[in-house]
Amino acid sequence: MRDRLVAHMRESGLTPDSRLPTERALAETLGVARTTIRQAMLYLEGEGRILRTRRGKRGWFVAPPPLRYDPTRHRNTYRNVLEQGRRPSVETLDLAMIAADAVLARLFAVPVGIDLLRKRSIVLIDDRRVCAEQNYLLAEAFPGFLERPFRSPLTTFLEKEYGTVVRQVGFRARAARLSGAEAEALDVVPDTPGLRITRVKTDAAGRIVHVDEEAWIASAIELSVGIPID
Repeated sequence: MRDRLVAHMRESGLTPDSRLPTERALAETLGVARTTIRQAMLYLEGEGRILRTRRGKRGWFVAPPPLRYDPTRHRNTYRNVLEQGRRPSVETLDLAMIAADAVLARLFAVPVGIDLLRKRSIVLIDDRRVCAEQNYLLAEAFPGFLERPFRSPLTTFLEKEYGTVVRQVGFRARAARLSGAEAEALDVVPDTPGLRITRVKTDAAGRIVHVDEEAWIASAIELSVGIPID
């Protein structure tokens, strides 16, 4: 059924962001039970081919091409999107000073309660919300950060304002369902398949100064090392 559904989408000329017919309509067209269609669509959702959205009209949509990301190369998302011929943008939600909890203290290798700067934002590709991001900075390494007019991308801002070029020393990616808050922020339904990425970065002295935590819509990104594989 999965193969038949893919073939039907192709023959119907559905392009990225196109809305699929309803499950009932597909069941009637393909002559199968609606529950069978639902199982096949969930399978395709897991593959990143389609997704359910909350935008305006609810329903299943063909997923746009994913962003190719090579974790072995330190390149900010903004630049990566541009290099792939697409349009990046960032919505900054807030900038704040917080105290490190146990998890963040362990990532930064500092005592619990130390001051951190937190930047929360939404990453968009071609005006589509794809990632809920939280960046944490060691506050003592970037004095006056909250008073300076911020400009994205963050790594470029740190280099221009502080002369700090960060180096990625830790990377982790885990499959996970998006939480209700993350799904709402990204305009998709709760429990949409996601990919959680955490990066740990140091300054020239080897001090951990930047931790980046991202919750991506799984269909919006693919990890790829070396030449592109289609």
